[in-house]
Amino acid sequence: GHDRLSLVTALALPLSIVVLRYPWAAVVLWLGVTPFFVVGDGTAGPDTWVLHRMLIPAVLALSVVYRMLGLSRSEFRLSIIDLALAAFMLVMIANIWLLVGNPMRMSVAFYDKMVIPICLYWLIRVIDPHEQEIRILLGVFVWLVFVQFTVAALSWVAPSVLPAAWLGRVGERAVGTVGGPG
Repeated sequence: GHDRLSLVTALALPLSIVVLRYPWAAVVLWLGVTPFFVVGDGTAGPDTWVLHRMLIPAVLALSVVYRMLGLSRSEFRLSIIDLALAAFMLVMIANIWLLVGNPMRMSVAFYDKMVIPICLYWLIRVIDPHEQEIRILLGVFVWLVFVQFTVAALSWVAPSVLPAAWLGRVGERAVGTVGGPG
């Protein structure tokens, strides 16, 4: 509730400055922090909107502008794959709005599960990370696997030590903190 909103608000300005200066930080932040904020409890608070739904598309747009202004070292070029992905998204949006009983809900789910990952793919291509940046990301992944394993194990043996939002499937399967956005 308010604790999460307070944390997001307090970190918003310093993180914005870091992301504006160093867009790769957005990728690391999104992949390393989002699993702890975004849980499938049916709600989408401000942290979900800022971290999951807005961060990657906003930094992608910023990175494209940087590239257009010549402020980026990226040699990103559109390919047939990019056009196919864009066409896929347009066809899916049309299908959702023409064929689904609740198009708004399905559009949000499509955005969360398809549009954001495609934007992340494009962002990584536009940023064109160096080997050192990939190593940082590998370290984040190793840390995440360790933390998720620990949380999943605790959910089975000592669920009382974990936040309630991470216990949605206790007894069903061990999932750590990973869940879909609200």
